[in-house]
Amino acid sequence: MTALRPPGPAAPFARLAEHLPDPVFACNSDGSVLAYNPAAAGLAGTVGLDAPEQLLPARHVEYVHECLYHDEIAELADTRVGPFTLCWTYVPSGGGTAVHVLGRDVTDSRRTEAALRISEARHRLLAEQSTDIISRHSPGTWTFLYASPAAQTLLGYAPEELVGRSSLDFFHPEDRRAYQERGPSVAYERGIYVATYRYRHKDGHYVYLESTSRTLRDPVSGELLEIISVSREVSRRVLAERATKRLARIVEATTDLVAFFEPNGRVTYLNEAARRVLGIPYPENKCLKLAELMPAAAYAQIEREALPTARLGGVWSGETAFVDAMGREIPVSQVVLAHAGEHDEIDYFSTIARDISERRQAEEREQRHQAEMTHVARLITMGEMASGLAHELNQPLAAIVNYARGAIRRIHGEPPAELPVLAGVLERIAEQASRAGEIIKRLRSFARKSEFRRAPVDLNKVVGDMIRFCRPEARRHALELRAELTGTLPAVLADRVQIEQVLLNLLRNAMEATVQAQGSGHGPSTHDASLRTVTLSSACLPGRVVAVHVADHGHGLPPGGPEPLFEQFYTTKPKGLGLGLSISRSIMEAHGGALWAENRPGGGAVFSLSLPAAP
Repeated sequence: MTALRPPGPAAPFARLAEHLPDPVFACNSDGSVLAYNPAAAGLAGTVGLDAPEQLLPARHVEYVHECLYHDEIAELADTRVGPFTLCWTYVPSGGGTAVHVLGRDVTDSRRTEAALRISEARHRLLAEQSTDIISRHSPGTWTFLYASPAAQTLLGYAPEELVGRSSLDFFHPEDRRAYQERGPSVAYERGIYVATYRYRHKDGHYVYLESTSRTLRDPVSGELLEIISVSREVSRRVLAERATKRLARIVEATTDLVAFFEPNGRVTYLNEAARRVLGIPYPENKCLKLAELMPAAAYAQIEREALPTARLGGVWSGETAFVDAMGREIPVSQVVLAHAGEHDEIDYFSTIARDISERRQAEEREQRHQAEMTHVARLITMGEMASGLAHELNQPLAAIVNYARGAIRRIHGEPPAELPVLAGVLERIAEQASRAGEIIKRLRSFARKSEFRRAPVDLNKVVGDMIRFCRPEARRHALELRAELTGTLPAVLADRVQIEQVLLNLLRNAMEATVQAQGSGHGPSTHDASLRTVTLSSACLPGRVVAVHVADHGHGLPPGGPEPLFEQFYTTKPKGLGLGLSISRSIMEAHGGALWAENRPGGGAVFSLSLPAAP
């Protein structure tokens, strides 16, 4: 029983079996092995079996009976023989009295099938656990053949609700129309195509899906079999990108200068307005530094104030300057923003600057106009005081004339006056001349047209000077000017001449109001002396604010309140122009201060001015 050689018609099969690479056995009806081919003997020797029939399945006899009973070929389960997996086929022969058993080595195919099953299981697990929608579609119609469970999460549809429906039915109408227009020309590069489109959610709203599709084709014919897609929701990303594009268009269209720069000062972006105004190209091939775009003092301010403040609070704002390619300084109102990265470290800075050249020019024009108006107001005030000042000058001039005539008489007298006597007369003449000179000096100082210039000013000293300036006029009206000043008053940063103008205007208004309320003031007063007093006081208010109050004993504020008094051309005087208080308030506001009025509890009014103390 070393060879498979049955007699008769089976001889051709026997000769074929001898050349088959797989084991073949011939068995009788009770399952006994009658013969086997050389491949069976060789395989048995390879795995170390004593006889080739040990290769057969354990239920070999049952399989023989079933094969003969049904008289049909039966392919049975696999069996393991050493490292080999054999698949057995039972073929009835000999008129139902014998069976040929053919063994086939399926070791490699079974391993491949097992690997495929494991791979399919893994892919199925990945598809079911993935947060992306994994789907299969038929070509052309894009009908769903399969959809992963993520469809329920992202689109609200259970997978079975999608299978059998076309994916195009869920497209936004605009996206579907665009796809249908370009669909025939879509080329899958290396079998892959990526597209973003809007997909209708089950509740009716649309979400953005980014879909990566791959084609599966017949390896022989190249026919397109199906399309596999992986889709993820990118609504937030798409909306963020669109918002970024909109902002980018706004940044490029704005007339403000916009720049991005790194913490080391390297400029990474300039918008079109910045490139145009500064006269420089976009820094693609040149490493621009922010220091190159700003004057040294302005960049020092950025390093000293802007960057530390932005690092701590996220934003800084102030007025600086840029410099263009021609070296011309451009004053700007600038904002610096700090942008943090993933680890809260400053990734980069951005700055927005607005050209304020026109505003500066307008401010300068306004300052010149304000100075002109202030000067006019001083001249008007001086004109109103002219008669009183002329009277004040007449006194020393008359004294000089009298002393001079007296000296002449004594020189011509008999005997002539001695030198010591004449020297005394000359000293009195010099004193009166100096007095007249001081009066003229005060007039010239008050009337002069000066530039707006701020410096530390002691308001107590200004109040004292104005009291001395107005005291002659006060005496003519039998008024007393009283000073109640705080001794430890901090200095203010102001233009002294303009502050003098404000105080003089308030003081003269207070004197006029008191005279009108208490009588003409000519000759001895018949009224209470305390009611003919104008008081100037100073104080330091909370927040380092210095104030001066001018209190009178007049009729008080008009029934409409104090505000109309500060409007231009509003006046309660018969010959007034209505400019004094309006100009005075403008001066105080230009200094960062204030001017206001209120009724005095004991009668009369109090006009007050305030200025911030100098740093």
